Amino acid sequence: MDRKTPELSARSRRMSHGLDDIELPEDVISVVVDFLNWKLEDGNNDFSFLANAAKISRGFRYHVKRKKAEIIENDRRNKELKEACLLWCDPETREYAEAKYGHISEFDTSKVTDMTSLFAGQKQFNENLSKWQTKKVETIERMFDGCSSFQGVGLTNWNTHACKSMSRMFQCCPLFNPNLTLWNVSNVKNMERMFQNASSFNRDLSWDVSKLNNIRSMFKGAVSFDGDISAFDTSSVTNMNAVFENASSFNGGIENWNVKKVKRMYCMFKKATSFNGDISSWDVSKVEDMGRMFWGASAFDRATIKQWNLSGVIFGYNLP
Repeated sequence: MDRKTPELSARSRRMSHGLDDIELPEDVISVVVDFLNWKLEDGNNDFSFLANAAKISRGFRYHVKRKKAEIIENDRRNKELKEACLLWCDPETREYAEAKYGHISEFDTSKVTDMTSLFAGQKQFNENLSKWQTKKVETIERMFDGCSSFQGVGLTNWNTHACKSMSRMFQCCPLFNPNLTLWNVSNVKNMERMFQNASSFNRDLSWDVSKLNNIRSMFKGAVSFDGDISAFDTSSVTNMNAVFENASSFNGGIENWNVKKVKRMYCMFKKATSFNGDISSWDVSKVEDMGRMFWGASAFDRATIKQWNLSGVIFGYNLP
């Protein structure tokens, strides 16, 4: 079926004014014009004179081009944005999504505050989102969780200043490894599982994380990661459970981390088989749980932490 309105002959133009009576809601992309009860001026309904009559059974589809991303522009939460992304990620509805919202790389997200789970579980997704406006986004939790093809092209210059939570943002993204050095994460409080199982990720991160309080499992399973995170201000962090568990390449210089407020270090270096950093000067007096902290950390010299004050530890299985 032709997508455009059929060319009308001189005779048929007399009935074309009927199209003017159709009122289209803002969010309608196409409507079906029904010819079933239409009649010409002589009272019959013989449309055989139309060039495309053979293609007309009950009507034709009249397509309407909307302004790009008009609805998303006014969607402060992510309800419609998520719907648009789901439509785009499905090959069967991608054409419809582009007709309605424009190309995904051009979505106007300037007023969006929540991008939670936008592409979670979309294994084939790998679009360039460099033009997305993120300056008002407060939470990006699980945005790319499980995007096994996603490489992070276009994220380098994202404005993340307003963001407060990046929990599980790149969890299970095995191909992800862009440079995120320019990100402003100074207001982020939660990075739990942010790079968990991001098996290719290995970048230096010289971020201001002074407001961060939860880095549980942040690099868990990030088997390639050995980036420089020595400048992390961890003075507000209370949970470091499993942060380097199974991060088998990591041996970064974190000896100057401030862990005075940390209460949980459960499995922190579990199976971090390369780690042998000097953390003897850490003040762990507030820590309550060190269970399995160094389990399987075969390179670590436990003798270096014998002077730790473990008076507050309740769960300390597998400590020196």
